[in-house]
Amino acid sequence: MSTFTRKDLKCLLLACCCIFLLMFGLRLLYGYLYTPANYEGGESRGMFNFGRGHRNYASASYKVKDMGVATKAGPAAPMDMGEVRAIASQKYEKIARVETKTTNYTQDEASVYQLIDSSGSVIQFENKTGNPGSRSMQLLVGVVPEKFDSFYQAVQRVGVVVVREVTKTDKTNEYSKLNAQKVSLEKSLASLNELKKQPGKIEDFISLHNKIYDIETSLQNLGVELGSFDSVNEFCTVQLYLYESKKPVANTIHFTTRLVRALEWTIKYYAIFIVSVAATLVGSIVLLQIIVIFRRLMNKV
Repeated sequence: MSTFTRKDLKCLLLACCCIFLLMFGLRLLYGYLYTPANYEGGESRGMFNFGRGHRNYASASYKVKDMGVATKAGPAAPMDMGEVRAIASQKYEKIARVETKTTNYTQDEASVYQLIDSSGSVIQFENKTGNPGSRSMQLLVGVVPEKFDSFYQAVQRVGVVVVREVTKTDKTNEYSKLNAQKVSLEKSLASLNELKKQPGKIEDFISLHNKIYDIETSLQNLGVELGSFDSVNEFCTVQLYLYESKKPVANTIHFTTRLVRALEWTIKYYAIFIVSVAATLVGSIVLLQIIVIFRRLMNKV
C-alpha cells in the first residue's frame, strides 16, 4: 500500500489554498457586478394612469390609384396608373408612452421642457411629486402630428428609457357617427321648433319646451366632442413619466468593506465545502470497507 508522503501533503494544502483564493476572488468580483435589490433597475413602474380626461385626435388623408369611373354608356375606362386622388380622410388617436429614469433629474427635467417649447407642443396635464432623491414627473403633452415622430425620438434621448410604446387607434367611424347624430338632432330640433308655431294647450307647449331643451343640451355636448376632432385642435398625445433613480449602491461601498464581506462569505462556504468533502471521503471509505468485508464473507461461504 502506498504511503502518504510530505510532498503529497504539500500538494493537498496547495490545492486547498488555491480553492480558497478562487472562491474569495469570485466573491469579491461578484460584489462589484451585482446590483443590490434596493437599487432601481429597469423594471417599469407602470405610471401611465393619468390624463385620461384629455383626448387628442388628428387627421390624415390617403391617396389611392384611381382606376376610372363607370358610366351609363359602358364600363369604367382605365386611367393612367400614375394618376391618383385622395379618397378618404381618416380621424385617428395616436398615443406614445415613454417611461424614463434618470440620475440627473434637474438637468433632464429642463431638457424635457426645452423640447416641449422648441416643438411648439402643449402641456395638457402635469404632476410633480417627491423630494430630491426620489422625484418624479408625469406629463401629458399634445404634439402636432407633423412633429410627433421627431418629438418621440428626441424624448427617448432624455435619461434612460425603461418603457416605450406607440398606439394608433382609428376614430373615423366614431367621428362619422357623431356627425350623423348631430344631423339627426338638428332635424328633430327644427321639427319641434315648427310645432311651437302651431296653436295648442299650455301643457303641450311645456312638454315641447322640455324636449327642445333636452335636444339643445345634447347638441351642445356633441359640439364639445366634435370640437376635439377640429383641425385647429389636432394633436397627438405623448405620455411621459420621468422619475429620479438612485445611483448604484455598488459605487459607494468602500473597498475594505468589500474585502471583509468577501472573506466572511469565503470562510463560511469554504468550511461547508471542506466538511462536505471530508464527509464524502469518510463515507466512501466506510462503504469500501463494508464491501470488502461482505466479499470476504461471501468467499468463506
